[in-house]
Amino acid sequence: MRLTTMIDVQNDLAFVKEQAAYHRRQASRFSKDETRSNRHKQIVARFENLQYKLEKIEAGNAPVDSSAVSLPKRGVMRLGNLDDLPADLRKELSISESDQLELDIQQVIRDYGGAANIDEILVSLWRATDKVHERVFISRKLYRMAKAEMIFSVPKRKGMYAIAPVDPNDVDGFDADEDEEN
Repeated sequence: MRLTTMIDVQNDLAFVKEQAAYHRRQASRFSKDETRSNRHKQIVARFENLQYKLEKIEAGNAPVDSSAVSLPKRGVMRLGNLDDLPADLRKELSISESDQLELDIQQVIRDYGGAANIDEILVSLWRATDKVHERVFISRKLYRMAKAEMIFSVPKRKGMYAIAPVDPNDVDGFDADEDEEN
């Protein structure tokens, strides 16, 4: 599932306005053909309705559809990197050691451009925390994080994880074991 950003809304709004203007011109162009003109007028009305809704979203005045509310899966942290927070605020947050490890793993993967293998994760965690994590423990943690969709396994690349889902057709760009070339 892809999250809609404000840039997406602005791009969609521009498209909707262009389409409404086009169909207004077409309705005028075919003014002598009532059937065609009315069809374009109906399309204009639909685009204007969509434009109104997108403008409300853009302004932050869109009504909240409770069926569209996305609650995090149990145990999933959505706070992101906490390094920039003052120590006083960090003390007030209820972040377990496990939660912090998950946040660290996500940050490591981001630092590697969105995808990293277990070896890269282990080394980066050690560099960041001066703590040696057992490979089996991290492997299991990565598996659980992938099941919770906090990270994603890269298809056809054993032990490689990404921040976002990866299309199986796009895996050629990822580093992999060299044995596939033989």
